[in-house]
Formats: sequence, structure tokens, C-alpha cells
Amino acid sequence: MAAMAMPAGAQEGRQWRLAALGTTPASLERVRRVFLPELARLGFAEGRNLSVSARWGTSAELAAQAQATLAARPDVIYANGNDATRALRALGTQVPIVAFGTDPVGQGFAQSLARPGGQVTGISILAGELDGKRLDMLHQALPNRRRIAALMYAPSADRQASERDLRRAAAPLGLEVRLFDVTTLEELPAAFRAMREARAEALLVMAAPQFFGIARRLAELAREAGLPTICEWPLMASAGCLLGFGPDIDDMTRRAASMAARILRGVPPGDIPIEQPTRFALGVNLATAHALGLTLPPAVMAQADEVFD
Repeated sequence: MAAMAMPAGAQEGRQWRLAALGTTPASLERVRRVFLPELARLGFAEGRNLSVSARWGTSAELAAQAQATLAARPDVIYANGNDATRALRALGTQVPIVAFGTDPVGQGFAQSLARPGGQVTGISILAGELDGKRLDMLHQALPNRRRIAALMYAPSADRQASERDLRRAAAPLGLEVRLFDVTTLEELPAAFRAMREARAEALLVMAAPQFFGIARRLAELAREAGLPTICEWPLMASAGCLLGFGPDIDDMTRRAASMAARILRGVPPGDIPIEQPTRFALGVNLATAHALGLTLPPAVMAQADEVFD
């Protein structure tokens, strides 16, 4: 059997340490399913020359989980979500961070996309811009529905900026947008009852890691409330959301892994440009459309990359 070549800049026999910190169990599932296999393909394999510690926490738990993450003395940290990155930086760590989140420059994590200049590089998922695009896509699918509910995760530090961007996108479309905040996922049934009482006609699930892992539950609640829903990621349509629009999350996770590999080879994170998604997809769930008695316009169906029956 041919021996695997050592990564450039690696030291034979050395063991590297990777830590992952997320805000949901789903974020760590993607670490195991996508991030680590890509890192292994690039020469850093768990159990051979890499040890891995992975943690997640709610907003109230992140500070403690960030401390535990740093206690593992990692060589690089993969932080899934702005709140995870913020919790790590609040502790004053200088450990390199590959961040997966929204607008790292605007958040103050980096100086610029092309040259971050500090300890943080990673993936910017354009959540604010894409929430506006999702609102427009929902309007294209349901042009006669004007009262739109927007479900938001209130504890996120990005909440105010998300609301500002959403209202800016709604104005030229002539849509009436009402926000419904949840601080815990246990509040979701009450939030959907409030949407019905407000006579909402459709729903935008705003970008938030906390919503990604519960797409099926969100789709069930939306269907019970009679609310056609657009969600953050294309594959959320497969879980029952009427529409799902966004980048390829697995592709971006692999790109984040390649950044971690470069850091382990000795490249400073501040020299690694922050990447943005370049490919976007629309998922459509026809079973959900049928259950809601909807026929989607041909122009919307023509844009669909994946159709789920």
C-alpha cells in the first residue's frame, strides 16, 4: 500500500489538535459528516495525526463551552455561527479560528475579506443579503400574499442587523413584514399561534443555525398554521419547507476544512482570504405545495434546482 504523502509544512509524527464549537447539534453533525472527511483527504485524519474535540451550546452556554474548547489547547478552531466566534474572541484567545457565519468584517472579526489580518478567517454566508433574496423569492411564488411573518432567533447578536436588512428588502416589494421572535425553541408553537392570530399569509424563516437542525419541526408547524414557508438552505425543502434557497452548505463546509488544513500547514489565518458562496440553489417541495393547495408559478418552478415530491 502506498504511504500517504505528508502535507506540505507538516512534521512527521506530529499530532495536531482541532476543536469545533457550534451553536446546535446539527452543526457538529456536519463537522463529522463533511468537515473531517475533507480534512482527512487533505492529510489530517482523526486517529492518525489529528485529535478532535467538538462542543456546542445554547446562547446561555456558549461562554462555558468556549472556555472548555480552549482548554483542549487546539491548534485551530472551527467556529460554526457568529455567536460561537464571538464567545471565543471574548476570552482573548489567539488560537486561529475558521469561522462559518455572517459578515465577519462587519462583525469586527476581520479587517477585510481579501486580507483578514488577524486570527479569524473562514466563510461568510451572506445571511442578510440572502434573507432579502428569500423574501423576494417568496413574493415571486405567492405574489398576492402581502402579510409576511418572519421568524427570528432573538438571542443572536445579529438580530438587529437582520431586522434592518429585512425591512429594507421588504419596502420596494410593498410587503407588510411582522417579526416573531423566539428565545428558545420551546417557544415555537406559541410563535406560530401568534402568526395565525396576526393573519399572516406566508412565512420567512430567517437565517439562524438554531433553525437549520429543526427544519422538519418548522415545516410541520407551518403546515398546521397554513403558512407557505421559505427556509434558509435548499435541503430544508426536503424536510418539508415549501421553498429553500441558499448556498450549498456542504460545499462551503469543505472549503472551511481546506482553510483549517492551510492553517495546520503553517499559513497565518490573517493571510487566508475569507470566502463567500458563489453557487446558490432553490429547493421546492411539491408535496407541501399540494398540502397547502398551492400551484407555484412556472417562473418559480423554472428556477428550481431540486424538486421534492
